[in-house]
Amino acid sequence: GLDLAAAERTYAHFVDGLGGRDDLNALFEEMLGHLVMGHVFVGGGAVPEQTGVSVGLLGADYSVAEGRYRISRIFAGENWNPKLMAPLTQPGVDVKEGDFLLAVNGQDLRGDDDVHRLFLGTAGKQTVLTVGPKADGTGSRRVTVVPAPSEGSLRLRTWMEENRKRVDALSGGKVGYVFIPDTAAGGFTNFNRYYFSQIGKEALVVDERFNHGGSIADYIVDLLARTPQMANASREG
Repeated sequence: GLDLAAAERTYAHFVDGLGGRDDLNALFEEMLGHLVMGHVFVGGGAVPEQTGVSVGLLGADYSVAEGRYRISRIFAGENWNPKLMAPLTQPGVDVKEGDFLLAVNGQDLRGDDDVHRLFLGTAGKQTVLTVGPKADGTGSRRVTVVPAPSEGSLRLRTWMEENRKRVDALSGGKVGYVFIPDTAAGGFTNFNRYYFSQIGKEALVVDERFNHGGSIADYIVDLLARTPQMANASREG
């Protein structure tokens, strides 16, 4: 039922902007979305070897105001968890939402520049930020942070927690929420962490959007299907 002519028109205007085989493969991946099938992949082609350069990330969203980048949101993460450490919420890092990001390692940053350009090669390395409450630099201060190589986990955990809190609020605390990122190691960990901590709820929203696949769905279904058969309690409590 796919209108092939319409699909071709949708993607044709991207062709002139392709810079290499990686871009072409990415376009193919978007096009394959029309098949509505899982486990369909794109790869290969003449892809030259390239040396990667890490880009440090602060775990933040930005807006542009008065010709400067302003930190509009800081993702808190879980700083006790090595996989969810947030650069801007570490002890001693004096950065707040609403601050302007004025410079990185002494290099001035303007709103018409790419905010990530000055963070090339900074992932995992101490980096000095100049931040302040005013776009003109009045009252600015310098802070040292260690940018992360990725903020995907920070953003995912924030999204999950916002969903959980929304479900809890809308149901008056009666319904729990569990996000299943895949039916492999990530889904196993996430299900156990969130399901058993909400075992007393009357119902559960199991969110499988964007599931990456795997083979432990039977484990999850088995636990959800269990019903209490017996219970005991001592007379003295």
